[in-house]
Amino acid sequence: MIAMSRCKRSLPRRKILGSKVGCVQAVYVSRQRSVESTNSPLRTKKMAIKREACDKWFSDIVRAKAGWCCEYCGKSFGGASAGLHCAHIFGRANKSTRWSLDNAVSLCAYHHDFFGKNPVSFADWLSGYYGEGHMDILREKRNQILKTNQQLRKEISDHYRAEYRKIEQDPDYQPISYN
Repeated sequence: MIAMSRCKRSLPRRKILGSKVGCVQAVYVSRQRSVESTNSPLRTKKMAIKREACDKWFSDIVRAKAGWCCEYCGKSFGGASAGLHCAHIFGRANKSTRWSLDNAVSLCAYHHDFFGKNPVSFADWLSGYYGEGHMDILREKRNQILKTNQQLRKEISDHYRAEYRKIEQDPDYQPISYN
């Protein structure tokens, strides 16, 4: 019985605004914090991003291709991956461009966060950095359909691992994109 009452207390309250025949409009109103919880900080839930081997090797290639530097500000990270991110132009949900080297840039953590909050600035910078023609080709590639399976992801992983080894041997080597 105690678990039921706790569960009910944690649910938001509904406030009925009005009703028409057969239709009720309700707005969810959050509960006020109790006196005991006013001093405690709110907890936020972080969502984990699923990364497979193909994502790891792709990210390493993007950052190594940029010389372990932020492509926006030029800050160098000297081969260490901490603080240097692989930023996708079109999100990772688009499988047709997810592992394409045309679709990713290397950004420091600050600029990755900044451009995530300011997508218009990111689009403007990309148009100047790559050119409008490159962005048009990338938009067309994004609209294609690519279905993945475990075998294809392993193939992508093997391809980018081999490309990374070539970059380690020859820093001037330009890696070849899988798609």
